[in-house]
Amino acid sequence: MTVRSGRGTARQTIRVDTDLWDRFGAAAEQSDTDRSEAVRAFIRWYLREPGAKMPRRPDASTGDHGETARSD
Repeated sequence: MTVRSGRGTARQTIRVDTDLWDRFGAAAEQSDTDRSEAVRAFIRWYLREPGAKMPRRPDASTGDHGETARSD
């Protein structure tokens, strides 16, 4: 779903587990950004836009943001 915010940027709706969304918010804050900017940076990087960089992640030593080892 796309909704115009009145500021020229469309608001997108995605489905994310509440716990995951909360941990993402805490991690973004730890990196001196917010979820929206981190998502936009990731999309730019994912699409290989010129000059785009992967969003900065918080330092793993500064706290646990729910990251767990995966055995895929």
